[in-house]
Amino acid sequence: MAISHWLGIEISSVDSLMLINSVVEDSRALRAGIHPSGVITAINYRSVCGMTPDQAVAQMRGAPGSEVTLTIYRRNLDRTFPVTMTH
Repeated sequence: MAISHWLGIEISSVDSLMLINSVVEDSRALRAGIHPSGVITAINYRSVCGMTPDQAVAQMRGAPGSEVTLTIYRRNLDRTFPVTMTH
């Protein structure tokens, strides 16, 4: 399990899936529409397959003013969609 304090999410890896376990109240992630139980499939359009949660969190970091794009899968929507946030 790993936490991206900047985004405000806690993630874990199960069977090569990067699961969003929790989202911090009033965080960048929550304001961007990210919810618990989603699955991160890519970071900056690069697959997270084979990454550890710590490696994924490292990929989410960036310099002030830079952007990070997470591709999220939600089962209830049965599709992926990108979410871009600015550091």
